[in-house]
Parts: sequence; structure tokens; C-alpha cells
Amino acid sequence: KIKGTLRMLWLDLPIMAALIAVLSLVPALGFELPENVNATLELSVWTLALIVLIVPVIEELVFRSWLNGVPWVMALVGFCTLGVIGVPLALNALDPERTMPIFNLLAVVFVMLGLSMALLMRHWPVPGFFAPRFAIFFWAATGGFALVHLGNYSEGSLALLLPLILPQFALGAMVGYLRVHYGLITAIALHAAHNGILFGLASLGAKLAGDN
Repeated sequence: KIKGTLRMLWLDLPIMAALIAVLSLVPALGFELPENVNATLELSVWTLALIVLIVPVIEELVFRSWLNGVPWVMALVGFCTLGVIGVPLALNALDPERTMPIFNLLAVVFVMLGLSMALLMRHWPVPGFFAPRFAIFFWAATGGFALVHLGNYSEGSLALLLPLILPQFALGAMVGYLRVHYGLITAIALHAAHNGILFGLASLGAKLAGDN
């Protein structure tokens, strides 16, 4: 597992370097790149923990933990994601002032449903439709993982933003491969290493630019 993860990291780094290099040429073509919210993050212990530990764990649980096709895992992840992420997003869109406490109750209901369904389905076998359609589930998870990173940008047309999430799509495919072949922990490890290296390089670049 460790060797497989390291090999994938060795593949990840040049792919990311190539994609970032290509995207860096976009301004030369006359297009102004929208600001990425990650560029506004200040280096701190909390930021490092968020990017290297918390985000990789949450994203891998949401997008790839259920790729084993186990029903209770899919139910738990699905309902908890709706409660913890979906409901707050809906609340923010419909009620920015957050004056509707019913949404808090709804979030709790979804989480409780997820836990209840997980208990109910804990002995259920992998459904027969999952394996023949695994490629669909795999690439849907990979695409969803990439698309969610559109939220890193506050503005810009879809035609401009979609190429900017190609690095996330590539990362999603690589961590998905590890998850399927070596387990969820290896996917989290690669994701964490990827985030840590890129964040470290970005912080170093910003520091060098500031010194100049």
C-alpha cells in the first residue's frame, strides 16, 4: 500500500506541474483568471490542519468511501452529506440571514436518517447493479469531486472555470484508483500529501514574491 501510494504521488506531481503550467499561460492569451479562495488563506497551524488533514478526510469520505458498493456506507454517506453539507448550502441560498431554524432540524433529521439506515442495512450485500455500472459511479464521483471545487471561485464563466478544475479531476482519478485498489486510507494519504505539497509551494512562492 505504501509503495502504491508513493508511486501515485510520483505520478501526481508531474501531472499537476504540467496542468498548472498550462493554466498559467491563460493570462498570456488575454484571459484574466478569477481569484481562487485558497490564495487568500494565511499560513497558520489551523490552515495547515484544514488543508492537509480535515479537507482530505471529509472529501474522501463523501466522494469515495462508498465506492465499495456497500449499502450501509452509501446510505450513511448520502444522508449525512445532505444533512451536513446540502442543508447548509440550501439555507445559505434561501435564507442568508439564517432566520429559519427549521433547517437546523432538517439537518439533524438527515443525519439521524443516515445513522438509522446504516444500522438497518448493515448486513445487506452489495447490490447486483453496482459492479456492472462501477465505471459510471467511479467517474461520477471523480467529476463531482472536481465540480465541487468550482466553489473556490466567486466569479467567472463556466467555460473559463471548467479548465481550472482539471487538476482536481486528475487528482480525483488518482485517489479513486488508490481507493479501489488499496483502500480508503491510501486515498486520504495521497490527497493529504497532494494538498500539503501544493499549499507549501504556494506559500513559499507568496513569501518569495513578498520579499521581492
